[in-house]
Amino acid sequence: MTGFGAAVACVFAFLALVAHETLEREILIATVRTEVDHVMSHIEQTGAAFLELDSVRAYLEPEHRSDVIPEVFRGLPEGMHDSISFAGQNYFVSVQQMPEGRLVVATDISTLQAKETEYVLLIAGATLAFLFLAWRIGLRIATGVADPLEQLAEKISGFRPEDRRAMDLHFDAPELVQIVDIFNSYLSRLDAFIVREQHLTGMTSHELRTPLAVIQGAAEVLLNRGNQDDADEKTLKRLQGAAHSMSNSVEAILWLAREDSERVKNTDQSDVSLIAQAVQENYQKSAEIKNLKLELVCPEATQVTAPSALLQIALGNLVRNAIQYTQQGFVRVIVGQDFLEVQDSGPGIADNQVNAVLQPLQRGQQEISEGHGYGLYIVNEICQRLNWKLAFQSTEGGGAVIRIQFASESQSASPTKQTSQLEENT
Repeated sequence: MTGFGAAVACVFAFLALVAHETLEREILIATVRTEVDHVMSHIEQTGAAFLELDSVRAYLEPEHRSDVIPEVFRGLPEGMHDSISFAGQNYFVSVQQMPEGRLVVATDISTLQAKETEYVLLIAGATLAFLFLAWRIGLRIATGVADPLEQLAEKISGFRPEDRRAMDLHFDAPELVQIVDIFNSYLSRLDAFIVREQHLTGMTSHELRTPLAVIQGAAEVLLNRGNQDDADEKTLKRLQGAAHSMSNSVEAILWLAREDSERVKNTDQSDVSLIAQAVQENYQKSAEIKNLKLELVCPEATQVTAPSALLQIALGNLVRNAIQYTQQGFVRVIVGQDFLEVQDSGPGIADNQVNAVLQPLQRGQQEISEGHGYGLYIVNEICQRLNWKLAFQSTEGGGAVIRIQFASESQSASPTKQTSQLEENT
């Protein structure tokens, strides 16, 4: 608005000056024509070759007599001439060829030019005053709009995921009132959606717990009877282990679904070596079906502060993903002092595919086996919640290395939400 007002003021000032200049010239030309008639009448009556008045000088130059006209006017061609200086004054000069000779009429415009300067200064002052007034008005309007917008932006930026209460802000501008109303309506719908999802998750886990408990109990009863052969006993143990693993998965999903403020601070110490052995046993059969060698390298016992169910889910998804995409060779699990690593001899993961495979319903470029595309996404979510680092590396000649770097004690205790960090190792 201020810029538009400045442009209008400048255009107005320019047009006013042009109009003044044009009008002034027309008046001078009309005045000179009147003076020419008066001078010719005077010359005819008196026979004088020149006439000098307060504001007009007229000279009639007969042929071959240029000394009659002052030197400054002698060389002027026919026509009108502006601002010719003579005797300390500025003149508007008209030069015409008359039958009696060359007629020069000079009209003093010094006073008129002084008035013109005053007029220009007046126009410039008025323009500057208008610009200043427009700037002040624009600044006041902008401040009146910007302050509520800054207040609204500050309020929105302070919102946290668990803070879904309606904003308690009041503005005079109807546009801002509408924005607040729309935002509050969105928060209300978002809150209803989250509550519905949380209830659905809770109901699903509740409904799963009972059949899982029945399966575990039945398997334990059958094992306690002790009248099975080795094959049946192995099958029952696998069934019991799968039910236990699924129970852990349900608890882990519930834990992940909670808000940070609702989640109880974890102080559990999990034995990474034991969990890795359990995962190896669970997926040994799947590896044997594909003639893959499932190896576990665990030189020493490793403890980590994390729920064992989450650690088992993360490692289980990495191992299952490696078996799915590896057609021949090996899948190797390495347990270190502060990390967990899964290596395979599969196709690997291209650098430009890393971010994609971490999204839900996404899989790698090699569509070799069936899956739902949630494996690495779940691993990444667990790493984010526990402040672990998830790193990817493709090895020369094929194969992938995925490492989970455990957080230190101080990082694990941090209440702030951490985002997953991807490291590209070369």
